[in-house]
Amino acid sequence: FQEKGVDYMVGIQLDISAERLICDALADEVIAAQKAAIQMLEAKEEALRLMNAKIAVENKMLEQVAMLNSIVEHLPVALFAKNVKDDYRYIMWNTHAETIFHLNEKEIIGNVDHDIFPKPEADFFRATDIQVMAGRKVIDIPEEAVTNPQGTWFSHTIKIPIYDETGQPSILLGICENLEAKKKLEASESAKELAVQANLAKSTFLANMSHEL
Repeated sequence: FQEKGVDYMVGIQLDISAERLICDALADEVIAAQKAAIQMLEAKEEALRLMNAKIAVENKMLEQVAMLNSIVEHLPVALFAKNVKDDYRYIMWNTHAETIFHLNEKEIIGNVDHDIFPKPEADFFRATDIQVMAGRKVIDIPEEAVTNPQGTWFSHTIKIPIYDETGQPSILLGICENLEAKKKLEASESAKELAVQANLAKSTFLANMSHEL
């Protein structure tokens, strides 16, 4: 009976030890699973943080682009840009350019000067474009003829070379103003100034006459 009791107790101890081993193994697996889950959550949180940061940067860039586009469109001078790497095709044409050239953006973007202007003018424009990009400096053209559907007028043009990150010619930026419109405005301002001076002289003369009388 005692031997059977001892065997029984040994069996129970073995069962308990086995159960403890199983429980320990299960506990280790649970802990490992918990750590893996925590790491996965942390990775997801980091990915979400990076994604939100990227979205914030992109939104900021979009805001800046929109602001720059608004500035370009509302400048009181004609502004255009050409892609030097694509045969000097127009890639930008602001609202004031549409006004003074009488050519809208759809007629300009994607075209080259020879698609738009008479050959002598287009040849001159292309020659100065090449000169600007090769010389790597701003060129100021005091007066150049421009022919559009309304006729020929004269433009004061400034051309600015822009290069890519490798230093290769990339964009040609141009600024134009209508010389005739400028001269008319200056004449109008001069006339206003003369009128003010005449009125002042008249007032001074009448004041002196009243004093003498």
